[in-house]
Amino acid sequence: KTVAEDAPTGFVDGGAIAVQLIRGDISMMGLGTVTRVEGDKLVAFGHPMMGGGASDMPTAIAKVHWILASSNRSFKIGEAARPMGTMVNDRQASIVVDTKRTPSTFPVRVKIEGVDGAKKTQWDSVAAHDPFMAPMLAALAVGNPLETVTGERGDTTWRMTTTIKVAGYGAIELRDFGSSAGDP
Repeated sequence: KTVAEDAPTGFVDGGAIAVQLIRGDISMMGLGTVTRVEGDKLVAFGHPMMGGGASDMPTAIAKVHWILASSNRSFKIGEAARPMGTMVNDRQASIVVDTKRTPSTFPVRVKIEGVDGAKKTQWDSVAAHDPFMAPMLAALAVGNPLETVTGERGDTTWRMTTTIKVAGYGAIELRDFGSSAGDP
């Protein structure tokens, strides 16, 4: 389910916002507070997410489930409730979001075979297409399902097929394989 039934239809001042690095069967996001909404744009967090400057990361209206209040470091635990918009700037004072812009993303599908008793064998996620973080996000979207399904179950062999499509140039398919003892 990508949209919670009770999710608001728009961002509001003081509401929760998620910057989604990976979404789908795997979730990796920054969760924060909307500072100010003006039209289709907003500022949030009151600090940088990563300080990356011009950005293109998916955002979502979020739902906070719990706040760990600590004098050392407080943080929120929550989930993305409704995908909406794109973080277009990540600066020292805040992040900037355009709620009408569609972010660049790429799909990651992991299909696991040969693990007796595995409850989930296909994992579908979408990762932010950030020029610097995309390889790490793809590795996390592949590695987490493997770790969840096959972790500490013994030796693992794997085959991976990657299709890369470049607009105007077609597609190439890469095939790789390997093995590991225990830790995927």
